[in-house]
Amino acid sequence: MKNLFDYATKELSQDAFLRWLFENFDCEDNLSLKEASQQVLKKLCKICDEEIIEVKTYSQWHKVDIFTVIKTDKRIIALFIEDKVFSGEHNQLSRYNEFNN
Repeated sequence: MKNLFDYATKELSQDAFLRWLFENFDCEDNLSLKEASQQVLKKLCKICDEEIIEVKTYSQWHKVDIFTVIKTDKRIIALFIEDKVFSGEHNQLSRYNEFNN
């Protein structure tokens, strides 16, 4: 099992927790953690009838709080997570699309 404190060096606690949760999608030491990780990823990314093969998370990639790449047996999914407390509504997706090209 991956250690939560390997991720919680300088990032906010919730970012570290989500990265830890996502990257434990294949944890064989704790099957409850593995199932929780996969359920959250499948719900967030609308993954049905697919096997998750690989998950990589990145903090502050081009100022994105959490950037996650999920590889399934059928596709590759990019998941961007921004946690805001005091922010107005604005569209950051156009900026993210610039980095995807």
